[in-house]
Amino acid sequence: MRIGGETSPILHFAQSMRLGSDLMAKATINDPNVINIISTALLNVKNDYTVGNSEWDNGTRSDSVLEPKSLASDLPRIMIEIQHTIDKLFIKSD
Repeated sequence: MRIGGETSPILHFAQSMRLGSDLMAKATINDPNVINIISTALLNVKNDYTVGNSEWDNGTRSDSVLEPKSLASDLPRIMIEIQHTIDKLFIKSD
């Protein structure tokens, strides 16, 4: 990208992190501050969650799963899915 006649390396993203790839959003979810925003908004708890295993027994994978830090906790897991575009085809797919 060129700004003011100069090339700006600051605005260059690797192909895997560009808009539409969902990878930047998925990486953001792993930030402890973002985890607290999500857990506070959903359950009104803070500093009780960490990133868990997002692979399931049937071979599928979620974008992110937040698990309670304490095994003795009654808090549920939080499954997060990131979708860049939602259209009729996406909604009808299995």
